[in-house]
Amino acid sequence: MKSITITSMEHLPATPAGDGAAAHHVIAPQEADGLRIAFVCVEPGKEAYSYHWHEQDEEAFFILSGTARVRTPQGDKTVHAGEIITFPAGESGAHVISNPSDSEKLTYLDFGTNHVPDICHLSDIKKLLISSRVKTLMLDEP
Repeated sequence: MKSITITSMEHLPATPAGDGAAAHHVIAPQEADGLRIAFVCVEPGKEAYSYHWHEQDEEAFFILSGTARVRTPQGDKTVHAGEIITFPAGESGAHVISNPSDSEKLTYLDFGTNHVPDICHLSDIKKLLISSRVKTLMLDEP
């Protein structure tokens, strides 16, 4: 992070975070040294990103509004506004968050470590996402 920042989600550009989800990055991924943080909004019946786990990075989701369904290796978890769920690095921290509502938007803070490089395993689609400060590559899993 290069400077002190005060902002709100409304002032941050939205980037796609899966089908029916958008991320508003507080710290641009290429500027993050040790911390990543974004507001993520998920439309009713949709999910953010894909089922995945990180080799290096840990993550946490703090639910701001709505109710989330989180798929994990230990089964589905329900997380409500005001609650937080954490994910360790490694396969045991695999997850995908979805919005089970048919009418209410889900909004949460997604924050975590930012080790570079990191390899993200997108298990359901059999892809690897390799991130560095300069480039991100998507590859088929070997």
